[in-house]
Amino acid sequence: MDLCKTLGTKPSPKVTKLLLLAGIVLMLVSYAIMGYYFMGSGDTTPMLTSQLSFNNMYLRYQYSLIIAAGGLENYRIAQSFDYLFMVSYGMFAFALALVIGRKFGEDTTWRKMGCLFAVLGPVAACCDAVENVFILLTLTDPAWFPAWWATAHSAFAAVKWTILLVAIGWAAAATLYYLLVVKRKK
Repeated sequence: MDLCKTLGTKPSPKVTKLLLLAGIVLMLVSYAIMGYYFMGSGDTTPMLTSQLSFNNMYLRYQYSLIIAAGGLENYRIAQSFDYLFMVSYGMFAFALALVIGRKFGEDTTWRKMGCLFAVLGPVAACCDAVENVFILLTLTDPAWFPAWWATAHSAFAAVKWTILLVAIGWAAAATLYYLLVVKRKK
């Protein structure tokens, strides 16, 4: 089965736009809820530093600060609401890549890349979900969790961030190319 042939028509353009809009709305709502609980946790660690630390001692230190601030339960709740955020950005990334990719001709590299990134957006969200499993596991015993949990957590975070950054770069480049080159030719 050719991925681009399937994703060229399914979901329909109307459903794709609804997925895009729903992804945006759900992202805003879930991010606001997560932000509320993250702020209530007292965590002052930069997100990327924590996610990409690959270091159990660093995470233990971060958790000790959160515990001292009395915010461990808020931190756990924020990490749990992150699953809603993952669904939203996976849906958004899927739909955005299809909307952009479908603007190009059927056999173009831009369209094929759009189909690929439509699939990779949800893959990034799945990596994020596994990353959060390890975060939630570390929170069961924040001072003595196995060191490899921190490594696994960061490995899945690294894959997630790599996919998302490349997808964002592609979306920006494809949109610019479409506006500056393709649309002008029409």
